[in-house]
Amino acid sequence: MTKKKSGRLAARLSEKYDIQPEMMLGGCRLELRGRSSLSVGGCRGIVAYSPEEVILRMRDGLFLVRGCRLSCDSYTCGEVLISGRVDLMSFEEREA
Repeated sequence: MTKKKSGRLAARLSEKYDIQPEMMLGGCRLELRGRSSLSVGGCRGIVAYSPEEVILRMRDGLFLVRGCRLSCDSYTCGEVLISGRVDLMSFEEREA
């Protein structure tokens, strides 16, 4: 399937199932609830994990979360649920 066709298919599916188009193409989704719960979709793995820092591998690089009493409560189907006090979130893009 060509890139053009796969892009059109992703657009149709995202509209039909009410999913963000970038998620259909392997993007990430972040949902922060207050400062105590963070859901990250599109994760490709946990690189490092401690009570002060969580580093996740994403499609285009790394996603860093810093805070206090951080805990990875679940990791299923590319979605990570992090609890604890979130102080900082940042992306580090992979160099081409």
